[in-house]
Amino acid sequence: MSGANPSAKAKPFRWTAAFLLAVLVLLGRIPDLFVHYHDWDEAAMMAQAWAMTRGQVLYKDISQFHPILSLALWVPFFHLFRPEWVPLATKAMNLVLVFVGALLIERIAFAWLASRTLSLLGGFLFVFYCSQPWATSSYGEFYLMFPVLCSVWLLFFGGEPRPAVFYLVGLLWGVAFFLKQVAVFDAIGLYSGYLYLSQSPRKTKAVATILLGLGFLSVAILTSAYFVYHRVLPEAWHSTFARALLYAYPSGGRLGRAIGLARRVFTQLGPSLPAVAGAVYVLLHRAGRRGLERLEGGAFFLVLWIWLCSDMIGLYAVGRVYAHYLTQVVPLASLLPLFILSRVEARAGKAVYLFYFLALTMFLSVAFAHAMLELRDVRWVPWPVRQSAVVADFVKRHTRDDDRIFVYRARNIDVFFLAQRLPANGIYQYPDMMVEHMHDQAEQARKRREFLSNLPAVIVVDPESRQRYVDLFVEEVLRKHYSLETSLDGLQLYTLNHR
Repeated sequence: MSGANPSAKAKPFRWTAAFLLAVLVLLGRIPDLFVHYHDWDEAAMMAQAWAMTRGQVLYKDISQFHPILSLALWVPFFHLFRPEWVPLATKAMNLVLVFVGALLIERIAFAWLASRTLSLLGGFLFVFYCSQPWATSSYGEFYLMFPVLCSVWLLFFGGEPRPAVFYLVGLLWGVAFFLKQVAVFDAIGLYSGYLYLSQSPRKTKAVATILLGLGFLSVAILTSAYFVYHRVLPEAWHSTFARALLYAYPSGGRLGRAIGLARRVFTQLGPSLPAVAGAVYVLLHRAGRRGLERLEGGAFFLVLWIWLCSDMIGLYAVGRVYAHYLTQVVPLASLLPLFILSRVEARAGKAVYLFYFLALTMFLSVAFAHAMLELRDVRWVPWPVRQSAVVADFVKRHTRDDDRIFVYRARNIDVFFLAQRLPANGIYQYPDMMVEHMHDQAEQARKRREFLSNLPAVIVVDPESRQRYVDLFVEEVLRKHYSLETSLDGLQLYTLNHR
């Protein structure tokens, strides 16, 4: 079973295409190398990974509900490099991953549509989206794209899948899931697409399903071994599933969530929408399996729509639609437009392709130039990096190695690993012990007891914070037990009285 265009033939790898994609990746991602984080969640996960190298056990000593692999990615970097170098190493890895992802998109698109121009355009779209601010943070949604894309190639374009391939695809889906739980919707969509395309007997499909499940289960067993060793398996599975579901508490009503999701799609995936709209027309005009299968590439086109619908159901079910959540559908936003563009007449098609290539390149070139000028003005050290470094230096000089610290209403979570100090109670982002944010009353009570039993030596506060959560518990603790020691680069540092 294969979703490839039957007219597509294997051709030598094109180094020209790889070079063009590499240039575009450098334009889009080099500015990212200079920052520690774009979002404080990213900084928190880096700090938590650093804590794991200091003997802290995830889900026991570290409060988190993301799966283990989303943090484990950083652990080797903290073993190999000084803490202040880890963000740079991570961003460099991300740059390489975007390039690899663009090559995967190009290979999939060529195997599907047999067009070098369209396949290159798919790679350009992928790089463009991965260079947007909402897609540059080191989140599970970003990392899960790559095992998912590998599984697409193996399942639909690697020839008739052998048993080992099904097992490997299950492994890849397991890795994606333990990077971020929402990958389960990618797996559901692609598995449904496989069942749709496959002409194999029912028994063969049953065997494939078992092998896919075994591959997924293998990853679950391997990750569980870490928690069995540390005797925290129940806590790990509770955090990964129960707490994640509590966090994904739907809000705003069904219509409000649908409108919010639609707004995100239209504002963040704009370059793909005209072509996708045309693809919707084709889908409706050629409604039904038989009509689409008469078009070259039509079968895999339907698989993409099944995959997209599954992902959208997942995003809607989460209830919260943060900007970076749309990173999960970047591969689809890069592939879906190519189908309708392949139906454009030759002369008009060249004009459309040229427009896309020039527009995407110009946009990233202008953004690159603007970012470089801004970095030059601050001597290549962005303000948040400078701010965190100054605060971390103060913390290291005024605390002992075993002292704990806390960051309240400030985004500078990188202070933990820069200062090499652990938090008071395993909380790196203060809303994680607030019921208003996590919808977990028991967790709030437990973390507040831990906080009071081991008050931090220093609490870092941003007095101009735009964080929407105000924790009255922390405010009261500050009034009773702390004094303002100093202000550094806009951040206030409170020290514990009578240490």
